[in-house]
Amino acid sequence: LHRAAAWDKSGSARLTVNPADSGQNTLFGDQNESSAVMAPTISLDEDLHSESRIDIVKIDAEGAEPWILRGMANSIRSNPDIKILIKFAPKNLVRAGVTPRQFFDLVAALDLSFEKIDDRTGEVSKATEDELLNCFSASLLLQKPVSID
Repeated sequence: LHRAAAWDKSGSARLTVNPADSGQNTLFGDQNESSAVMAPTISLDEDLHSESRIDIVKIDAEGAEPWILRGMANSIRSNPDIKILIKFAPKNLVRAGVTPRQFFDLVAALDLSFEKIDDRTGEVSKATEDELLNCFSASLLLQKPVSID
């Protein structure tokens, strides 16, 4: 474990802390929030560089997901079977200054496909960008496209 926020590079960032629910802590909170602290940041590429294989990564970062994905681009390239479970929340992305379409453009640029995960059953199913753009939030599975030979 590291006392650091996953990001696209090492450094520091202002983390707004929600005292009632740590799952709502965010790097994209109100700049006047008195419960903010400075937190160190690290990219997953930096942190995981010595790992010979990465099978699965879980990301739920209140809007920071695009930065985390960019910060693990090398890990994605060097682990063709990697599975990324990621929370997609359009409202959080917009608060972070990223449009939901830009999120999907990044996923495509990383040569990843996406499917929706049912939060109750765990069932994985196809979903379209347009369908997901209108949701409050969705759990997604990102992975390299499965080739049909």
